[in-house]
Amino acid sequence: MTTNKRSTIIVFLFSLISACSSQPDIECKVPTINSIHLNNSHLIDSPSTTNSKIIELHDKQTFEETGGKYLFFENGALREYNFFQIRSSPRYTESYNKLGGLTKREGNPILFTSIIEVLPDSLVFNFYVSNISIRALNLFAVINKTDTLWGIASNNTIFSNTINYQVGYNAKNKYRIEYKSNLSYNSCKDKAFFASDSGFINHSSPN
Repeated sequence: MTTNKRSTIIVFLFSLISACSSQPDIECKVPTINSIHLNNSHLIDSPSTTNSKIIELHDKQTFEETGGKYLFFENGALREYNFFQIRSSPRYTESYNKLGGLTKREGNPILFTSIIEVLPDSLVFNFYVSNISIRALNLFAVINKTDTLWGIASNNTIFSNTINYQVGYNAKNKYRIEYKSNLSYNSCKDKAFFASDSGFINHSSPN
């Protein structure tokens, strides 16, 4: 596949989710409407309101239908967070009670992967990880089953309440590139979890 400099490469994903769903945890506290909106104002669209109260926030649609969506109780507490890659089915969900306690976590906190060609044969993998109620410890990627590369955490992200782990890769003479990302993280009560994701791209090296 030929791409322009700094263009996004289309990724063919075969997601392998090994993240565990957690049990209800009422000690987990989450951001308020104000903090979600103010801290991520450049990433969030104008809020949806009812009777002047914010009932819904969602990410700007950087990649078509991909992004996060927040639903709130009438008291302003976060009721549910969903991250979608396609709108019909969330990839990741967190649900809360009116006191702000986490009651359910489902799906894979490795929310989205993009791959950028920054120079001919020089790729950067961007692994976007949720950080609402979890604390990511580290992420590494295994590429073509031989190269193990550790991600560098960055706040340079395109989605609200996420961390971007970046991995650089020399793709010279590589025409099919398979990857598996591996995330270690803690819940807000320091319970240890693990998640992984995998995919591949077809890459054309310049002559």
